[in-house]
Amino acid sequence: MKTITFKGKKTKLYADDIECLRVLKSNDFIAKQSLFEKGSGRNKNTRLPRVNSGTAKLLGISFATKGFEKNAKEKAFFKQNPRCTYAVVGNPRRINALLAAMVDAHKEIA
Repeated sequence: MKTITFKGKKTKLYADDIECLRVLKSNDFIAKQSLFEKGSGRNKNTRLPRVNSGTAKLLGISFATKGFEKNAKEKAFFKQNPRCTYAVVGNPRRINALLAAMVDAHKEIA
């Protein structure tokens, strides 16, 4: 767990939250939901925060469903991945700001 200051508030980021942000950034801020699973077989768990939790909103993560796309990026994603039903969408400004704040917090400690 890392504690960072974001928008004037102390925020706790867990390892799974940080991994979600990195996966979204590496996939152009939209990714399949299956990329966030850890484990194998019956022991799979998700790294994603719950849909209605404040953590998802804090991290800038939202969820898109096929057939209910909100913008061109989501439509293009589902067109490119026709078998995918759900996508995880990240707010680029929020994610980049959180990752930058995390790097700054790391520099202050060192």
